[in-house]
Amino acid sequence: MVLLKRLSDAERDGDRIYCILHDVLSNHDGSEGKSGYMVPATAGQARLLGEIYARTHYDRNRIFYVEAHGTGTQVGDPTEANTIGEFFQRSPFDPPLLIGSVKSNIGHTEGVAGIASLIKTVMCMKHRTIPPNMHFKAYNPKIEADRFNLHVVQTMTAFPPINKDGEKEHPVAIGISSFGIGGSNAHAIVEEYHPKERSINTNGHVEGGLLQQHGLFIFSTKNGDALYKQVVSFNEWLKQVEPQDDEHSFLARISQQLLLKRTISHEHLAIFVSANRAQLQQQLDLFLQKQSTPGLLVTKRVSSNCPRICFVFSGQGPQWWAMGRELYSSEPVFRQCIQQISEEFIKINGGEFNLLSEMIEKTEKESRVNDTNIAQPALFAIQVALAALLVSWQISPSAIVSHSAGEQAAAFISGRVSLNEAVRIVYNRSRLQHRNTRQGGRMLAVAMNEQEVRDSLLKGIEHLVCIAGVNSPRSVTLSGDEKTIDEIEGILTTLYPTVFKARLRIENAFHSHQMDRFGIREEILSTLEDIRGLPLENKQEMFDVRCALVPLYSPVTGGRIDDKTPLDARHWWSNIRQCVRFGDAIQAIIQDGVVDAFLELSPHPVLATSIHECCEKISTTQPVILPTLKRKEDEQKTLLTSIAQLSYSPDVWEHYLASRCVQPSKDVEHLFDKFPLYAFNLTPCWYESKESAIERLAYRLPLHPLLGVRQWTHHTSAIWKSLINLNLPEHAYLSQHKMQDAILLPAAGFLEMALAACRQLLPVANNDETPPPIAFEQVEFIKALVLTEHELTEVITQIVMPMREWLIYSRPWSAAGQDCRRSSGMACNDFIDSFVDLQTLNAYSLRQFTLHARGCIDIGPHLNIHASSAYRFSKEDTANWYDLNVPNLYSHLSTRGYQYGPNFRITTSIKTTNSEVTGRVTPTNNEQNDSELSLSWITTL
Repeated sequence: MVLLKRLSDAERDGDRIYCILHDVLSNHDGSEGKSGYMVPATAGQARLLGEIYARTHYDRNRIFYVEAHGTGTQVGDPTEANTIGEFFQRSPFDPPLLIGSVKSNIGHTEGVAGIASLIKTVMCMKHRTIPPNMHFKAYNPKIEADRFNLHVVQTMTAFPPINKDGEKEHPVAIGISSFGIGGSNAHAIVEEYHPKERSINTNGHVEGGLLQQHGLFIFSTKNGDALYKQVVSFNEWLKQVEPQDDEHSFLARISQQLLLKRTISHEHLAIFVSANRAQLQQQLDLFLQKQSTPGLLVTKRVSSNCPRICFVFSGQGPQWWAMGRELYSSEPVFRQCIQQISEEFIKINGGEFNLLSEMIEKTEKESRVNDTNIAQPALFAIQVALAALLVSWQISPSAIVSHSAGEQAAAFISGRVSLNEAVRIVYNRSRLQHRNTRQGGRMLAVAMNEQEVRDSLLKGIEHLVCIAGVNSPRSVTLSGDEKTIDEIEGILTTLYPTVFKARLRIENAFHSHQMDRFGIREEILSTLEDIRGLPLENKQEMFDVRCALVPLYSPVTGGRIDDKTPLDARHWWSNIRQCVRFGDAIQAIIQDGVVDAFLELSPHPVLATSIHECCEKISTTQPVILPTLKRKEDEQKTLLTSIAQLSYSPDVWEHYLASRCVQPSKDVEHLFDKFPLYAFNLTPCWYESKESAIERLAYRLPLHPLLGVRQWTHHTSAIWKSLINLNLPEHAYLSQHKMQDAILLPAAGFLEMALAACRQLLPVANNDETPPPIAFEQVEFIKALVLTEHELTEVITQIVMPMREWLIYSRPWSAAGQDCRRSSGMACNDFIDSFVDLQTLNAYSLRQFTLHARGCIDIGPHLNIHASSAYRFSKEDTANWYDLNVPNLYSHLSTRGYQYGPNFRITTSIKTTNSEVTGRVTPTNNEQNDSELSLSWITTL
């Protein structure tokens, strides 16, 4: 297969580029200069070469080698070679023009001659070598090789070094000619591809050093076994690749190979996020040992489609002193956003604080991130920077919701306020609420429903403590005076010891009566009075146009905010003072059915449990709920692991990789020629019907000489069919059982077939087990089965287990062929389940079926059959016993019509009294049949 792709697209996608197809042109000789329809003509070939090099302004002196059509004829070769020489005009002072043809190696290929030449040229470009022409001994005398300085390649010929003319490179170029039998001509100009030497792009650098960007490696298969094999194959490939000088770019190239050139949408996932090759190798080894480690996640996709995502912005509480620092040092978009927001705060805070310094530079002891006036601006910056990074990767929300102070970032992301307005809201809110910090207010999370808390805990003290937030049907947050909060906590410990409770890391009482003091309400309304809070009209002020189009759900109203509802100063005061209705907002999102997954944009996930509890109340399915960051964990690993579970869109990963260095400074593409393909689960996928499988497997069972093969039809009863052919060795002994010159199947033979059928229906698990006892009752021998040497007889054995009954029929077989060489199974579609009445029997007699024997079956341990129960002879005086002459006995039987052959004359001695007879029976040496029979029934006759 030859894959053609636009050069710019191939470079963008990081494809392995073998060569550049500079131009292709074709024409037809017509009748000009031709003596016959199939005779090549110089004029048409020369005109083609002139046109293609002229229209592309390609310097013909750059052609290093011409891959000729090579007709191999007395006329065709000189015509083509001299035309090439005449056109390229290589003088004796120029390097020779190398020529050759793939036909000398693989012969004529007719319709694929041109593509074969192209494939050869591509391989020449890959190895920078031209292979020799096989079987070449001398030029055709009509080829003017010396005149045109032509040279047929006869040894492995390496490409010349890359020629650099100043700053311009001149890669090796090859011309390819191919002709059709009727006068069609084609020529292509193929040029060697050399990737531009690039230093690592600016996305890979920060001031003073290299970005510490982690690599993301996703393996996706349809089942767990294939996933394991896929990782094993990759691990083996990676170990074979030598360490690279530019490790960062090499790992990014591997990431690109997996994300864009392998399917990652299958159910089973193995996600690796690694800082370097050594860490990746360690993660791979632990995966193969089925152990876990940070940066490694083995999971399943919950949906075959990319989920619709809800951005969830948390309130104050999950902040910590080093949040966002790893992403700041590794992700340019994240860093630029933090810097821009910090500059906006500097413009309005009068030098009160430098947000960038507070977030990035201060140590844990110096950090003031838990102070409200720093915590809320820092939280806002982190959330907006996370959203900016996600949107830069084409991960956009389908809905937006927030909790308490998180609504400030949500309003900006959703296009309700500009960045300047959002910063003003955050600054004034945090500044004013900070007045109440460490003023005797605390907050307590309690795992109880709203009404239960009001009835059990807050009666009579609502003026001291209130419900600040309803997070879910089973979770609320209390806020108020610290002393009363302590008392409630003690009551919960004593009276409700199993109820979860936790103090928030906030030294304030948000959303309570304490917000009514220090003039907070008046200043909020006055400082924010010019903010409209309606959808922005100026797209330049929007965070992102796509985000502005998605529904916004407010924790103030507990529902969706329409475009006519303003997020003005009064709304922001309500956000400060009123109870947070986060649980109601989540339930509204679920009921609207607008999302499939929730992604919490927060320094640490604090809302996942609440979202789960909301979903459990109104939905039978649980959505995906994932974090973006976790406290004191590798931020890149957390973020990328979550994104890998949410999206497999090529558009997302193309933009993600654009923020990485995927263009190596050294050509390593050849290393990816053997990059592992999908590890297919090599299990049989052939669908086989039940009947086919049973019939196929039935032939693996030992074949019973009389019972034959079971028939697998739609009938509920079990049916076996065999063909008895007295001319075959396995059935020949039956011809020795005659009655009045008629060959009869012995009566014990019917019992043998019935017993063998029961044994097949009731197999034992292993050879050591004893088969269950079987007793035949009410046995009837209805009609003898007559056999002849000139006709095959079809014998049918039927077991009707529900009725515990067996029946044996026969009919003549009139179409004996290859199948009669053994007792093989035939179609039995004309057979019914059971003959239950005389009318049915008569009907089948008309169809040549004859019922010979029948009986009932009793099975089970209750039968208590033992060898000791056999009949015992009395111990009379031996003088009363006398011998019978056995040969005379058989002779006498013969005169009465019992014509037994040697196989049925196995009684060697007989002793008798007036009432008892005993005899000695010596079986014949007929091992073939005796070993396959359930009963040694020949010995009973």
